[in-house]
Amino acid sequence: MSTKTLNLIKHGDYIASGLESVGPEEPAEVQGKDALSGVARRFTPRAPCSDDPTALNTIRAVYPNAIELMGATSTTQLRGIMILVALGLLGFCAFIFPFGIQIFWEAIQILDGQALFTMLSVVIAAWVAWRFGLAPIPGLLRADLFAPDNQPLIFDRKHQRVYRLFDPNQDQAKDRWWTRKPLLLQGVEYHWSCITAEHRVQIITRGNSVTRVHGLVLVARDFPKKNEPQGRLLDEFPVTSSMLLGETTVPRLWEHLRRYMEDNGPALPEGEVLQNDERPKTLWQSLGVVSPFGPQFLRWWRDSRLMTIFVFIGLPITLPVFTLWGMGNWLSHQTMRPTIWPKEVHERIGQPLQAA
Repeated sequence: MSTKTLNLIKHGDYIASGLESVGPEEPAEVQGKDALSGVARRFTPRAPCSDDPTALNTIRAVYPNAIELMGATSTTQLRGIMILVALGLLGFCAFIFPFGIQIFWEAIQILDGQALFTMLSVVIAAWVAWRFGLAPIPGLLRADLFAPDNQPLIFDRKHQRVYRLFDPNQDQAKDRWWTRKPLLLQGVEYHWSCITAEHRVQIITRGNSVTRVHGLVLVARDFPKKNEPQGRLLDEFPVTSSMLLGETTVPRLWEHLRRYMEDNGPALPEGEVLQNDERPKTLWQSLGVVSPFGPQFLRWWRDSRLMTIFVFIGLPITLPVFTLWGMGNWLSHQTMRPTIWPKEVHERIGQPLQAA
């Protein structure tokens, strides 16, 4: 494996593209905990926000004075879910396009006012299906196939830094993304004192149901200049996957990170374990990772009994869905690219005391 690494970008030398929060930061809790969408709550490093901190089993390794959190898209179980979504969109479009073509052809035969309206409606529906059904599929597949094995966040208590490691080409078109060659991760450091956190809520509508998706996002700003209330916005990035977070767990996760960096808190909360980093090697093992249908049935029954019961009650639906997810999970792990961190990050945090 190549020993070449990318240099660590210093605080203030990198501004991320596509930032959601533009301009001055609004007052904390500007929308409140009941906000349907947007920032529900804002946290700072010095203000406690929960009496029951948790790491949600997202910590991948513990170093002498640093902790490594599994990247938001690197969790073993979640791999393959984008392939499942892509297959769902492809199946939906394959189902409705023949009907659209048939209706369009029948309207051509008539060619009256009502037929013209029908033809226009079919054309608009076809464009919507293409724009939101077929067009996202390549991006969804790229998120799971030939993706980096891990893009972690590292909280360095000794140097009071947060390191974000990411694919330097992730926002650019790549001619050959279908490769398993080791991927050089770009690292950028942020001073802990310049970090704030936001509890963000997003509304997702599915048919007649509405779901609130919760996320914990870190916001990095530069050191403020003279006569500036706050520094320029540099970056914002999620802490772990939103699928692991809820209304009450977002502040609990932030409180764990805050106590570790500010109050010399424990790397792992009492009773919690490191993130399971065992990668499935066979399709059968991948089925056990994503569902109770594989070799991990007893673990699912012990840890998620209610969900296991629901899965078997809905067997005609859940079996094909989890089978496809398991296949995607297996493909994702088979094509996974090993990553190489910046040498400077390794030198700062040392060797892990505990690793998954």
